[in-house]
Amino acid sequence: MVRLLKALGYTPDPQRATSHQHWRLLDSEGRLRCKVTLDEHLEPYAGDLLKNLMNQMKLSKREFHAALAAM
Repeated sequence: MVRLLKALGYTPDPQRATSHQHWRLLDSEGRLRCKVTLDEHLEPYAGDLLKNLMNQMKLSKREFHAALAAM
């Protein structure tokens, strides 16, 4: 999932005292467009968690799979 986020242009927030990673996608003017939270110990992601991640990325199922195929 980290490779996909990097490929889509997301950048990581500094890691704090938590197991969650926070990733941000900024628009061309530097404003926050999307924020995604990953919980690494739950990998591999499936089911509702994967749907939640797609919603956070504002991607449809088709767009998500196309992004994976393009990697």
